[in-house]
Parts: sequence; structure tokens; C-alpha cells
Amino acid sequence: MLNLSLVSRSTSSHSPIIGRSQKTRCPLRDSRSPCRSPQPASTEASPLQRCLTSSVHSAEQVFPHFKPPTCHDALHQKMVVSLGDDLQQGNTAKGRTIFPRDLAAKLVDPENVLLIDCRSFIAFNLNHINGALNVSCTDRLTKKRLQCNKVKAGDIVGPGQDAKDEFAEKRSSPSMVFVLYDDDTEDLSKSPINSPLQLVIHSLHRDGVEAVFLKGGISAFQSRYSHMCAKPQLKHANVPLFSPTTPLIHSEIDTATVSEILPFLYLGNERDAANRDRLAELGITHILNVTSHLPLFFEGEADLSYCRLSASDSAHQNLMQYFQRAFDFIDCARKQNGKVMIHCQAGVSRSSTLVIAYIMMRSSLSMSSAFRFVKSKRSIIAPNFNFMGQLMDFEQQLAKGDIERDLALKLNLE
Repeated sequence: MLNLSLVSRSTSSHSPIIGRSQKTRCPLRDSRSPCRSPQPASTEASPLQRCLTSSVHSAEQVFPHFKPPTCHDALHQKMVVSLGDDLQQGNTAKGRTIFPRDLAAKLVDPENVLLIDCRSFIAFNLNHINGALNVSCTDRLTKKRLQCNKVKAGDIVGPGQDAKDEFAEKRSSPSMVFVLYDDDTEDLSKSPINSPLQLVIHSLHRDGVEAVFLKGGISAFQSRYSHMCAKPQLKHANVPLFSPTTPLIHSEIDTATVSEILPFLYLGNERDAANRDRLAELGITHILNVTSHLPLFFEGEADLSYCRLSASDSAHQNLMQYFQRAFDFIDCARKQNGKVMIHCQAGVSRSSTLVIAYIMMRSSLSMSSAFRFVKSKRSIIAPNFNFMGQLMDFEQQLAKGDIERDLALKLNLE
């Protein structure tokens, strides 16, 4: 991006586009000096004007809450109007939602629906809603190019040229409904502004397309309309459970049932999460789902509270980012005299990592001691090497005081 502070200093004596505001300072300048007095603007924008106009638009794309100063020259007024329109349109896009049941009804006759999967190419290939195209912008470079309007969503749609042709054809239809989805976003206004879903929505909007997003993403849709997905969910009773990053024998994991770790904390698998009678028998009131694909089986029932942490059991997953959210959810159950069950697919790696981290946070146990404690309650736990490394980092942060142990709800486990 152009260094505006250098341009401002070098052209301050004759630039027609930099004006003074009575009480505000131009946030586009690096220096602390106020903007200089306006000069009469020419009817045709100079190359410098066009460059700065482009830079302001880029600033809005990267920082959507950016507001330029109140300046009185015509070019700044034009930029303020343009930025205000973009922000207003962005708010409009955030408010447009479609629910799984409504999408399913529209897909009965899909001619006027264009589905766009905003997840990675790998996730799209593993599973997607039938008929969806993929706009993958999960890597840093593509995100930046999309943010800065260097590429449009239609330029990176896939897979293959056929997808680009279909996108272009449906893009020209005035009755077309563009429906975007990711893994499990429930509220677009709470998603990061640089999330793929946000980037694609704003890219389409700049191109004149009003899009809606699917509430709950593919997770919510597949839990109800599995037959409309490329990879329908199999019946849980027939699916052997396994952990892809641990060398445990499948039968050991497959025969495991929910384990009580603490009087209020249980560790289980997807089959336990789908067993309503067992949940009621144990008195479970809160369920923490540490997957991006398994449904919240009994969501909506008054006596069950859910929380999803979308994480994969992989060597690249950052699970530590979810620690505090998991701690808060567990503590919420404790304060309500409830019981929480944490589960992933097999109850071996992801969920056990969170349980170990919680015990470390709420006691004086070291990582190894917390690990042994949980393993004594559930012998099959085996956090993958990546998660073990994150637990070691977490232990170091606790020891250094970078993260303070919260002992208000201390566990006495020694």
C-alpha cells in the first residue's frame, strides 16, 4: 500500500486533496500534524488523487470500521460517501441469514440457488452440500488479495473451469440467490472480519451481488439433511470409532464408554453424545463438542446447553486458542451445579487435551501429573504430539505467570 505520510509531506504545498478539519486529524497520515488547508480541486482527478482514492478504499477493505476525517474538499466528500455506503452494505450483508430448513426447501428446485462453500479445498473435497462451488481463501496470500480487491470471488471459484463458467452464468441471473456457508458459523457479526466467509461476502457485494449465509454452516445442515450432502452421515451404531493420529487398536476405542473424570466433568465420544438416555442417566446438562462436523444431537432441548469448538485432530490444529472458551463453559456448568461432557470423535485426543488443560488451570498439578490423573480415569486417552506440545507451552505460560491460574474454583486433586 502507498505510504501516504510520504506523499502528504512531499505534496503538502500544492496538493488539492488534503484538507484541514477543525478538530480531527487525518488518520491516513503517519505524522501527528493536522491536515493542511484545502486548495481548489480540479474537475479531473490527478494520478495522485486517483492513487490516494484507491488507498482509502483499500484501507476500508482491510479495516472495515475505518472512518476518514471530516474534510471539506470534494474528493474527500466523495470518499466519505463511498466508504459509508460500503459500511452500510456490509451491515446489510451481515443481517441476511438462511436457515437449514429454508435452504433444503429451495434445493428441491435448485435452478435459482448458487451454493458457495467458503472452506478450504481439502474440506470441500471431504464433504460439501450437493451442487456447491468452492471459493477457497483460507491461505494468507489469497485472503490479502481478496481483501484488497486484487481478485474477486469469481476468479478463485472452483473446482475447475466448469465451476467458473457456472458461476459466471448464474451471476448474470437477477433472480439468483447466493448462499454462502462454512463449517458452523452461527452469527456472522461475531466472526472475524478476515474470515473466509466475511471476505467472500464483501467481495461479492463489491461486485454487486447480495449474498446470504447459512446459519450453522454445513454442520447444522448435514445434521438434518444428510442426504443432500456429498458424504451422507453413516449410522452411528455401525461406525467404528478411531483416532487418526494415535496408534491405538480400534477395538479398544470402539468399546469405550463415557468416563467420569471429576464429579461434574465427563469425557466421551460421538456415540455417547448421541445417546439421550445415557446423558439423562448421568445428569449431563452441558455438552462441549470439540469437532467441526459432528452434530449437536439434541440442540434445542431445554435441559441441555451446547458449545462447539471447531477443531480437527491434526498436526496443524491450534487447540490452545480454545482453552479459555472451554474453561468458561465448564465453569458455567459447575456454578449451576450441572455436569458437562466433553467429546470429540473418539474421546482420545482433542477432548482429553481440553480436560488436561482445565485441570492444570484449576489446580496446581503439572502437565504430566494432570495427564496421569486423566489417564487413570480413561485409559485410552492419547493427545497427539501437536496437542502435547501445546500443553507443554501452556504449562510454561502458567509457570512464568503469563497466564494466571484461576483458583477461585480450585480442584483439590493432590
